[in-house]
Amino acid sequence: MFLNYKLHFLLVLLSLLVITSCDRGRQGSEDYESQVGEALTKTGQNAESISLPKIPFPVSTLARLPEVDDVMANPLSVIKLGDELRKTEFSGARSAYLAELMQQLDIGEINLHSYRASTKNMDVAWEALFESSPVREEIREIPPEWSSDTRLGRVLQTISLEIVKVRQAWDRYGGQPDAADLEAINAHLTRSIAYTGTDKEAFLIDQKPYYSIGARVNISELASALLRLFAVIESVLPELAKVGPIADTLQWDTPLGLIRIAGDQSDRHEGEFLLLIDLGGDDTYVDVGSALRPGDVSVIIDLGGNDKVSWKDMPGPGSGVFGMGLWLDMGGNDYYHGSNYGLGAASFGAGIFWDEKGDDVYDAGFLTQGVGQYGVGAFVDMQGNDHYKSYMAGQGFGGPGGVGLLVDFSGDDEYSCGGKIPDAFEARMRRHQGVHYFSMCQGYSFGFRPDISGGIGLLIDHAGDDTYKADIFSQGGAYWFGLGMLIDSAGNDRYEAYEHCQGESLHVGAGFLGDWSGNDKYIGYEHCQGVGMDRAMGVLYDRSGDDSYRSHHESQGAGLKPYGVGILIDEQGDDHYDALRDSQGFSKPAKDIPATQWPTGILLDLGGSNVFVQPYTDVVDSNGRIQNRRGIAIDKGRKPE
Repeated sequence: MFLNYKLHFLLVLLSLLVITSCDRGRQGSEDYESQVGEALTKTGQNAESISLPKIPFPVSTLARLPEVDDVMANPLSVIKLGDELRKTEFSGARSAYLAELMQQLDIGEINLHSYRASTKNMDVAWEALFESSPVREEIREIPPEWSSDTRLGRVLQTISLEIVKVRQAWDRYGGQPDAADLEAINAHLTRSIAYTGTDKEAFLIDQKPYYSIGARVNISELASALLRLFAVIESVLPELAKVGPIADTLQWDTPLGLIRIAGDQSDRHEGEFLLLIDLGGDDTYVDVGSALRPGDVSVIIDLGGNDKVSWKDMPGPGSGVFGMGLWLDMGGNDYYHGSNYGLGAASFGAGIFWDEKGDDVYDAGFLTQGVGQYGVGAFVDMQGNDHYKSYMAGQGFGGPGGVGLLVDFSGDDEYSCGGKIPDAFEARMRRHQGVHYFSMCQGYSFGFRPDISGGIGLLIDHAGDDTYKADIFSQGGAYWFGLGMLIDSAGNDRYEAYEHCQGESLHVGAGFLGDWSGNDKYIGYEHCQGVGMDRAMGVLYDRSGDDSYRSHHESQGAGLKPYGVGILIDEQGDDHYDALRDSQGFSKPAKDIPATQWPTGILLDLGGSNVFVQPYTDVVDSNGRIQNRRGIAIDKGRKPE
């Protein structure tokens, strides 16, 4: 009798727990769009009130990407875009995955279909190499190894023919710089590669010759050509895996550059290569790739081994700087250390870096780890607990007319950016204690005010307990008609930065940080965690988890200066918000602006038992607390007293 009673009690308790957990789940399932609409109504506004940029004449139209305008016109659409990007399926075809991501970003039609010539020998491929050579070097004799119908010969033929097409695509769509253009920028670009100083102007392409070339670049055609080459390489990987042992390294000069095939020994590679295939071993790469010659193509394929890669005087792995580059590493715990422009970086070209597996270290300077400026740069790491370090403008950075992507599929990763170029802006220096540094990393985009629009910077991390650390301008942000996005699908993550960060944008930009699950910590100081400043929008969206938000002021759903739109939405979980002042749904206009230009700040928590700490402010409940006219915080989990 007692046992039956005890069993009955446990079943009732279990049922109550299930019902409670279901109720808690439903608390966060409300339509955030309608809830934001409700918040706007409470402050006397509507959806049109937060549609940007609200400038009655064309501004910075050169190199503008359409997705930037679409998101600014409807700030909440960035959440749906982020969800679609993170859900983009990886079917096993690397090139198709990257093509789908780029289609989602609406950079133009991406075409993976390519005509492949069919031939039983290397005559066609060799002649194509010769015809594409800009200097028509007199290298006409075909090596005997290439003429034979062997597995390796067929692989070389297939890749070589597609490399030719990539070279031809750059000639047509890479901006077609003339001699005067190249002379004007040569010194600046050469300096940018190896520079280690603290002058940020050494890296920012804000000179008029860059603009004129950039206006002629077609990034969708460049991306398509490089992705077609990637698809061809994927198709021959099974054949490469079957190539027997190679006792001695094979090497040939071709009209377009050097081709080398190395075995599974521990090799050292250094210098320029059109194509380098290493079949395995713990290898060392030093300044391997292509030089700064317009239209150069470089393809590196490493099938395994714990490799060490360094670069200093030429663009690094997987870079397309006035050219096209692809680097594919199929396995190993690798260490990458270098200067600037590398690891999936592109300027006036296209670059892809893909690492299949291993616990890797990526330690580099400026413009590295998924960077695009008048080009498309993509960095993908599939497996491993990885360490990312960059000085500035990296880890998913989109400069003018460019798209920069960093995607990490799994592992507990550490991202660090900054610490090199001190912030010298006097107004910020007066507010701050100590020295702070520019980052422009981890899903950031930057344009040149008032002339040139930014691009798209995107960082996607699919799984793992990750740590993101930066300083000023970072973690899903943008400046001047750019779109910056940091998307994390799962894991207990920690986001730490100082200012202009974590779903923040300023001066007509669009910033987004989206985290879909995990107990996360957001740490910032000012202008962070869902902030829009001066006709800009910033959104922080957290789908689920018991989260902690900490800042000092002008943060956590704050709209600042004319038409600023800042939104923080947390759908589920027991959350803690801590700020000192002017935060948690706050509106702060610039001096003497008309009422029609008042900014909007919204903090919306849709469920859970939440704590709001901000001295001298009213309690936040489901009715909403209004601060400074158009700032509002609503806690759907707390009923009014």
